[in-house]
Amino acid sequence: MKVFIISILLSLYAFYLVLINNDKKAIFLIIFSIPIFYYPLENSKLHIGINIGMSGMIILATWLAMKFKGRNTNWKNLSPNFPYLYYLLLAGIILGLVYQDFGLEYMGGRYFNILSPMQQILNNSIFILLVILFLKILSPFQYDIHFLETSARIFSYSIFLQVFSQFLKIIGYEDILFGLLSSGGVYNSWDVRNFGLWGGFGLGVYVVLIISFSLLYYYNNKKVSLLCILLVLIYSFVTNQRQTIAFIILFFILFILINMIRNKLSISHFLLLFVLSTSVLFIWKPALSKISIFRRFAPAIESINDGLILEASGRNVKALPFVIADLKNYPLTGRGLLNLGNTAY
Repeated sequence: MKVFIISILLSLYAFYLVLINNDKKAIFLIIFSIPIFYYPLENSKLHIGINIGMSGMIILATWLAMKFKGRNTNWKNLSPNFPYLYYLLLAGIILGLVYQDFGLEYMGGRYFNILSPMQQILNNSIFILLVILFLKILSPFQYDIHFLETSARIFSYSIFLQVFSQFLKIIGYEDILFGLLSSGGVYNSWDVRNFGLWGGFGLGVYVVLIISFSLLYYYNNKKVSLLCILLVLIYSFVTNQRQTIAFIILFFILFILINMIRNKLSISHFLLLFVLSTSVLFIWKPALSKISIFRRFAPAIESINDGLILEASGRNVKALPFVIADLKNYPLTGRGLLNLGNTAY
């Protein structure tokens, strides 16, 4: 309930910022809250079957304030094709209603919520609508380079709060400030899995975005850039999210290949880097094998050795027959916004 109240207060603050012509600060508030993912409505005492993240609530408040102030949010400036998202939304709702008698489907999310067909259609419609509103909010600032750089920096700075939250949990002070900075998950178990602050998504995409922004937008401030990248690595290790490590490795492989193609990195330098990396892994393998995050990779490596590539991903492989059958039976329309969760997952 306390996080729900915070979400309301931040939404009201964003509304106020737009009223006093501080639109950019309201958007920065949205961007900072995106990695701190939480469903305050669903997990509060106001259990009404609606999932709206904290950032979603602030998006809605900001858009309402911008409409009230008569701001120009013509997203056709971004692309003349964006308005077709309205048709996608309408078609998804209609198809969802047509197929709603098919019963309950997996909705996705941390708590694996099972929602009624109408609740699924409603929530998926809200998700798409929030994306539309966010694009409209951003449209006036698409050519503002300083705004883009600041947005990237604000997003990256969220890693400080995430790591601090994990640090409090490690030292046993997660209940400080009424538990507002408490992170989800457990330690001292085989399958360690921590979700970050307020169930923050803590996914590979998040850490790669921070690394990318650090290299793209403020590499001229190398100390801050390196600090953000270092905190990303710390966050990946303490949360024991395999996908963060996998995404980071994939990112740097692609980064090296791109620089080789652009002749900014010679083959000899690449080979030297490869030899050093493999040597470190080989020398430190006994020590690394005792770290939780690398222990979690062990089952995936065994699955790969057994030829079970899909199982190695750790994803819901049992849902694949469902998805394949859905694509076969409804190749063009799917079932609209009724089963978006499981198919996307």
